[in-house]
Amino acid sequence: MSKNKKKENPKKGSIIEESTERSIPKKINYWLPLLLILVITFIAYSPTFENELVDWDDNFYLETNTLITEGKVAEMFQLNFIHAIKAAYDKEARETLDKSSFVSGNYHPLTIYSLYLNFQFSKLNPNSYQLTNILLHLINVILVFLLLKRILPDKRFAIFIGTALFALHPMHVESVSWISERKDVLYSVFFLLGLLSYFKFREKRQLLFLLATYALFFASCLSKPAAVVFPMVIILIDFYIDRKIFLKRFLRYIPMLAISTVFGLITLSAQVDSGAVGKIWHLSQFEQIVLAGHSVILYLFKFFIPFELCAFYPIPSSVDGIMYINFFLSILILFFVLKYRLKDLNITFGFMFFFINLLLILQVVSVGSAMIADRYTYLPYIGLSIIVGVFLEKLLNKWKSKLLVIYFPIGFLFLLTSLTFNRTKIWKNTRTLFSDVIAKEPNQWLGWGKRGMYFKELGNEQSDSEERFRYHTRALEDFNKALKLDPDNKLRLERGDILFNRQMYREALEDFKVRFSVGDTSAILLTNMATSVYKLNNKTDAFKFYAKALSSDSTFKYAYFNRGIDYFSEKEYSNSLSDFKKYVFFDSINGGVYYTMGLCQKRLGNHREAVMYYTKAIEFYPSERELAKYYFDRGLSNYLIGNLQDSKSDIQSAQSKGYEIPDFLVKEFDL
Repeated sequence: MSKNKKKENPKKGSIIEESTERSIPKKINYWLPLLLILVITFIAYSPTFENELVDWDDNFYLETNTLITEGKVAEMFQLNFIHAIKAAYDKEARETLDKSSFVSGNYHPLTIYSLYLNFQFSKLNPNSYQLTNILLHLINVILVFLLLKRILPDKRFAIFIGTALFALHPMHVESVSWISERKDVLYSVFFLLGLLSYFKFREKRQLLFLLATYALFFASCLSKPAAVVFPMVIILIDFYIDRKIFLKRFLRYIPMLAISTVFGLITLSAQVDSGAVGKIWHLSQFEQIVLAGHSVILYLFKFFIPFELCAFYPIPSSVDGIMYINFFLSILILFFVLKYRLKDLNITFGFMFFFINLLLILQVVSVGSAMIADRYTYLPYIGLSIIVGVFLEKLLNKWKSKLLVIYFPIGFLFLLTSLTFNRTKIWKNTRTLFSDVIAKEPNQWLGWGKRGMYFKELGNEQSDSEERFRYHTRALEDFNKALKLDPDNKLRLERGDILFNRQMYREALEDFKVRFSVGDTSAILLTNMATSVYKLNNKTDAFKFYAKALSSDSTFKYAYFNRGIDYFSEKEYSNSLSDFKKYVFFDSINGGVYYTMGLCQKRLGNHREAVMYYTKAIEFYPSERELAKYYFDRGLSNYLIGNLQDSKSDIQSAQSKGYEIPDFLVKEFDL
């Protein structure tokens, strides 16, 4: 009788209800639906394999990241933690900190190492990176399923709905299809494993599982700093299982809180150094808090109505009435969740899981220039998935029309699958991604600027001059729109570069001057100004700008290159040679530069030295046409110093490649 009573009156609202008396479903009843979810998820993300690298952090994480391209594995992890912690609040320590392990304002060496492993396998071919991201997402789907089995042991329908929502939600496309967001899917693996390990510790009371929890949490922090909220989730789990907090348990929290503090301070150092952290200067601190509340409502809204998704949601120029309403609405929701927390602990747990995992990215302290981001929902939406799953489970138990309760969420999941499938295609390349941003945010310069850069670089790759002109024209159109929205933007350098190459030197110089007027003293800008001024025959100012460029950055090789060319044009061959010697220190395989150095020596009467540079030019020749010229000039210098046999061989090589040989050499060598 007592057993029957227990079955009829379970502990209402408990996050882990008594389930010993229920009939255990066969394992196949659990795993077959999960397998179906995994297959559908893989299909939904399959267009990702057609995608390219995008100009949206992929360059920082892969293409220009020497930690990966040069295999600096030790440097990925190498960080003086004590120094980094001090740098969070000490400017002097920040200036002396070794930042070689920071990438894009983050210390996440496990993420970088995982990308390095992909690089070893496929270099910059994106497919292996994409496959890894998708596999990590599928692992997370399994882990979410196992976590929900722990949280909702008697709610099979809720478990599958929650798992499917996590697996297929289109807001997660950014975390999975974007290679640079490897950190999202990787840190989540360790985060979820850590939670499961903690559940195991509570069940078995074995120290090994607690130590495993600490280790997995540490690994999660090494993958992405957002993991620092882990201790709060652990406390949340304890509270809603036991309905109270035992003070003696704080001893087990101390190591986790210490790890959170350390990685929080390290992240602050990295973010401040990169310029990502600061105040939103056009908003007051209270308005930033209002914006945070508004963001919570937007995340809630997009969970249920995931349309008009965008890679960039800009911080608004002002806080309007709707934002204040949403702010108070978010406070009201939080109030009722906490006030009635014991009435349905599953729903309370779900919302608090959502809120805790969002806490650090709500722009109360500004990080970056986006108000919200799809990728920030990757773990938080697990909480909302729990709420929806529990709600539908209740309807399933109460309503007579059970088919309606089943078919409606299944229909919604198919809609999500379709949205996810199509959203992955938006990430195909830089053009498709930022064309979508332009469609959603046409009044933001970013979409126009990034797409313009895509067309500019595509034009630079074209050997056909008409094709190059066509792509550069499209780039100019986008740059013009971007600069209309943000006149002082660095894109003036890019537009100026195209104008310069079209010999529109005065227009190019106007772009460069705007950047100079707003305090840009970068070596690239000063070099571009110098070259433009030289083309406009203001040679004195041109060489002054070159000097300023090299004063700004003595390692900027293009300043040496351009000045070397201009010195050559001025017949200052010694100065030209000096600049090219400095240039080849940074780029030792440029055949054209070695050829020009040979010409300098020739004009200075140093034919033996000229032969040496011509030989290097031949070693690194850019084309067959150029190679013929290089052979001829080396042959001529050999002729002038009396190396007639070498001269004849070079002249014959030049002739065989179509170079027109002067009559006196034809006669000399009987060609």
